[in-house]
Amino acid sequence: MERKEHLKCLVIGLGALATVLAVGCGGEPTRPTTEALAPPLGTNGPDRPGSAAARGGAGERYQLASEQQTSVDLDPAGDTEFGAPGFQDIVRAEVSKEGDEFVLRMEMAATIPVNPPLPAPAVHEIWWMWAIDLDRTTTPAGYPCAPGCTLPSEIHACVRWDGSSFHGIVIDRRPLLNGGQATILTVPFSVQGATLELHVPSAVIGNPSSFRWPTVTTDWSGPVGSGGFHFVDHGSPPGQAPTWP
Repeated sequence: MERKEHLKCLVIGLGALATVLAVGCGGEPTRPTTEALAPPLGTNGPDRPGSAAARGGAGERYQLASEQQTSVDLDPAGDTEFGAPGFQDIVRAEVSKEGDEFVLRMEMAATIPVNPPLPAPAVHEIWWMWAIDLDRTTTPAGYPCAPGCTLPSEIHACVRWDGSSFHGIVIDRRPLLNGGQATILTVPFSVQGATLELHVPSAVIGNPSSFRWPTVTTDWSGPVGSGGFHFVDHGSPPGQAPTWP
């Protein structure tokens, strides 16, 4: 869907987040004021500089299954918009609580290239995102979309490709509810084959006991902080966003 000038901002319900294909909002791009950087953790493969470091053997990296709380969401292949490639087509997503962090995993229909192209309508970036909705009664307005444009999720956890490198980030949108600005934290991540993984400390998102977490891949035709974003594939059917745990 092409962005239309002067389009009024849409208030997107969580069900709509799983069905809307593209949203445009007017106004200048918003900018978060704080960018907290996690310490560098090396690489988890030679083709993904900056991704998560190996943290020892399997006994150190993962908790026993009985100690994990895992929620899984499945999505059929071949349901993307814009004729998007398979590396933007979600087929499986997962949120798992492992020790004091949440491990977010997403499996795509095809291998993610080392240097992915920016498929139209993407011009600036492409995102693989877990939209964590901590409070169903709130809809923060602003970053990473345009000022005044609302989205129901308070936390956006993303692996982003900016045309030159991958990044793992968590956008905390809760300050927007009180007139503040969103904050960004860089977090460990990995991209291997068709699978992405993001590690989010539980304390960063307030140690929640439950939340909804629809997933989406996104093309950015405008700069982040504008209305130039287009949803490519949703991991959840309409009205069926998964809940953790």
